[in-house]
Amino acid sequence: MFGFVCLTGCRRDLPEPETATKVHAESSLPAEISGDATVSAFKQAENRTFTVQHHIKGNNVFVECVVTGISFRAPHETGKEQGKIVVFVDGKKTEEVTAAAFILKNLSPGTHRIKLEVVQPNNQPYQLKNEFSVIIS
Repeated sequence: MFGFVCLTGCRRDLPEPETATKVHAESSLPAEISGDATVSAFKQAENRTFTVQHHIKGNNVFVECVVTGISFRAPHETGKEQGKIVVFVDGKKTEEVTAAAFILKNLSPGTHRIKLEVVQPNNQPYQLKNEFSVIIS
């Protein structure tokens, strides 16, 4: 677990995904997962992609996002548009994240619906959303 946090937490700019499969951002990709698992989902809107991988470890969900054309750092550092990720758990907004990798900690046992939405700093949407379900044992 420590190695995963070190590897994902230290990355600044994640590489663009190398995949030919593209799905419109309006659709959602349901994934029912229990135990320790890693799942990937891929979205596209306006030549931007939003790839999410998550891994369940105990009652924590490790989330890693790759968003092409959008940076979570200051725009003058990257030349890209700036954004943040709004996190919803079971329909309730839980946090706003300005990092590509983060941990959803201490989820209660049961099934949870996670929704991630990439927005501009002023909360205007980029039309990039990703939803998935996790089962915490």
